[in-house]
Amino acid sequence: MEVMTFNLNLFTVGLVTITSIILGVIVYIRNVRSITNISFALFVLVTVIWGVINYLSYNLFDPEIILWLLRLVLFFAVWQAFFIFQFFYVYPHAKFNFSKNYKRFLVPVVCLVSLLTLTSFVLKKINGVLVTGGATSVTNGPGIILFGSLSIGLVFSAIYTLIKKIKNSDAKDALPLRLILTGTIITFTFIIIFNFIYPAFLNNPTYISLGAVFFFPFIVFTTYAILKHHLLNIKIVATELLVFLLAFSSFAEIFFTNNLNVIILRLIIFNALIFVGFFLIKSVRKEIEQKEKLEKITSELQVANERLKQLDEAKTEFLSITSHQLRTPLSAIKGYLSMLQDGDFGKMSKKQADIIGILLRNSERLIRLINIFLNISRIESGRLKINKNLNDLNRLLDDIIKSLAIEASTKHIKIEFKESDVPLFKFDIDKMADVIINLIDNAIKYTPIGGHIKVSAKNMDKYILVKVQDNGKGISYEELDQLFQKFKRGKDINKVDTSGVGLGLYIAKKIIEGHGGNIWAESEGENKGTTFKFTLPLE
Repeated sequence: MEVMTFNLNLFTVGLVTITSIILGVIVYIRNVRSITNISFALFVLVTVIWGVINYLSYNLFDPEIILWLLRLVLFFAVWQAFFIFQFFYVYPHAKFNFSKNYKRFLVPVVCLVSLLTLTSFVLKKINGVLVTGGATSVTNGPGIILFGSLSIGLVFSAIYTLIKKIKNSDAKDALPLRLILTGTIITFTFIIIFNFIYPAFLNNPTYISLGAVFFFPFIVFTTYAILKHHLLNIKIVATELLVFLLAFSSFAEIFFTNNLNVIILRLIIFNALIFVGFFLIKSVRKEIEQKEKLEKITSELQVANERLKQLDEAKTEFLSITSHQLRTPLSAIKGYLSMLQDGDFGKMSKKQADIIGILLRNSERLIRLINIFLNISRIESGRLKINKNLNDLNRLLDDIIKSLAIEASTKHIKIEFKESDVPLFKFDIDKMADVIINLIDNAIKYTPIGGHIKVSAKNMDKYILVKVQDNGKGISYEELDQLFQKFKRGKDINKVDTSGVGLGLYIAKKIIEGHGGNIWAESEGENKGTTFKFTLPLE
């Protein structure tokens, strides 16, 4: 039974040791100049030595040798705690500038305490030897408190440092760090309890030989974090190492057989592994390079998108401020022009009245353009508010048609409108005026001289249907789907009108949808006229 226990312990310690060495080598080879990879490799190396000496100290019988082995255990325990702290401290940097306190205070203290562990100041003597090997108990010196304070302090500082980095990381980067944190806490909880508190203060050395085994949770969680989340970027090296081990194992088997057929078969397998491994490594390398390029491009795009977003917000704010500043003087100009036209400042000649009329129409057009920019800035900044009040849609339509009558008359276009049984209902009269003016103004622009426009509003019980129909240029079927998009204008529209910017219908759609309605256009084709329709729910 004792032999079985010995073999099981040896196997377990050996398995953890080999696994630890492989993990440390893989991480170190990936980037031999990275301070993070070097710190991790040193931590693993020190821990492996510490675990092996731990095991040997409780499988030997010479008191003097056991005493020195236990002192070495304490020596490497100090450096184990130091390197786990340094690993978390420098992660994930390849280069790192250590502070003056780190170089002038921490490193000398660690060196001094580790050297003291090799003296009787920390561990005085062995009180006896067990039949199965190892010390029955030990006599500690006063320095054991110094050793424990430094080692445990470094471990807790390492855990605290990692927790801070997890909090400052995004969700994707924090997940593998949480796995490593879990493994670290489990491992050092076992080590502190069973390899320090039990033997140092409770005279119970039973579990000291299992020190290497207690390192297993750290290995498992760290390996999983590396493989699952590509931590420390070792996928290529891991693949190369796997191919090497398989090929080496296959090649080594050749020397343990005298059968020529078996030798030939194993040579074929060996060459096949080399061939497949070459393409496997090439494939993995290509995959990682593509992934790194994609991540770099994605990062650059995110920066560019953020910059574009800031510029867009600045543009929107500029449009809003500028439009507000322009609308005030233009409203005053329009007011005085209207007063001049109405004769408030005396009678004018026909030529003067015609010029005032032209100025008034252009000022109204400019005000409409400014309103468009204001609405765009409100839409893009999420500040477009629909203020619904009880209003008369028939009256609004009639007032707008009268205000546009002069513009229509210059092209001898007749605008036909008959009031219907539309009841008073709630809508934003200012925003709705922008929509209707835009639709009728467009109809006037794209209707030929002598044409006609029909405007109607009909009660459909649950909603109101408004139509603006012309016999003008018309719209092709392909263009109807894009009509209400920002900066979209119909084909060859510039030949008819160059003043549009392709925003009016986009704004109209947003306003109608803000009321809970729908807007669309119908046309039988080019030169067959267009009908714009929109609905507004009755409340």
